[in-house]
Amino acid sequence: MKSKFTLLLAAGLFFAVASQAQTLNSRHDLADVRYDKKEMYADKRNIRHDEVFGNHREVRHDRRDLRKDRRDLRFDRRHLRHQKFHKY
Repeated sequence: MKSKFTLLLAAGLFFAVASQAQTLNSRHDLADVRYDKKEMYADKRNIRHDEVFGNHREVRHDRRDLRKDRRDLRFDRRHLRHQKFHKY
């Protein structure tokens, strides 16, 4: 009887922790979206600056970073939409 109670208590604690982790994860995704937007702004600014001064290698590098940040932003937004409709 005592082991059954311990098992049920452990399962209840597991579900409580798992539901809390889902809430924190959505907050983390919102912070990721804001961070990715800031990074995209900085990359666009760097591209404009490098184009003016003729640093073609840096322009390629910054465009690569911009594509990476856009991909991350799309992933985070998609993840937020998924969490919005599928509450665990």
